[in-house]
Amino acid sequence: MPFSSIQEQFFVRRLSKAYRYILDQRDMALVPIKVELDFIDSYTFLLQMRFEGKFHVNGSGGKFHPSTNAY
Repeated sequence: MPFSSIQEQFFVRRLSKAYRYILDQRDMALVPIKVELDFIDSYTFLLQMRFEGKFHVNGSGGKFHPSTNAY
């Protein structure tokens, strides 16, 4: 399935976001749950694109209360 230019740009942005997370958090003992959920969202998107919609994740749907600072 060929990707459009828009899809390719979105994929590259998500890949960049996931890689940035890995670099920024590699030495951290604790990471805020919001940061973890954002990473999971980006990584899930990359897997869905790779497997052309045949990859699914069940969960809370990324619902997170922004005022919570849970670690």
